[in-house]
Amino acid sequence: MARGKLIVMSAVSGAGKTTLQGRVLKKFPNLQYSVSATTRAPRPGEIDGVHYHFLSVPEFKKMIEEDGLVEWMQVHNNFYGTPKKFLEEKLEEGKDLLLDLANRFEKLEPFTAVAGEEMVKELSQGQGMGPWVHPIRVAVSGRGEGIGL
Repeated sequence: MARGKLIVMSAVSGAGKTTLQGRVLKKFPNLQYSVSATTRAPRPGEIDGVHYHFLSVPEFKKMIEEDGLVEWMQVHNNFYGTPKKFLEEKLEEGKDLLLDLANRFEKLEPFTAVAGEEMVKELSQGQGMGPWVHPIRVAVSGRGEGIGL
């Protein structure tokens, strides 16, 4: 079985990632959304493992210490991140994943401003990631195919 592709989308808050994500997932039903981890409490209707992996702060910090996250950040007293094991397992199963990564605009290099970019490149097994384009960045690992919406 061929290894899955990792499609990365990144933008600042309010740039339209959720709208784009909905269109992409509707157009490509075999594509799965990569479920992030968070320490915030679930909102009404959110399901653990579907919308987020809901973790305690000690569980999240343990993942940080054990290098178990592709990327992570703290926002308003809560932690958010992408579990490395989840991505690796799904890609090995041949699943194509849509990954939503936060921008880190405190860095001045616009093409390396995405949290976890180097880890994502590693997970894509050197097949390259790019382009990292503003304001919404979409990159496809694998054969360099683009997405037409």
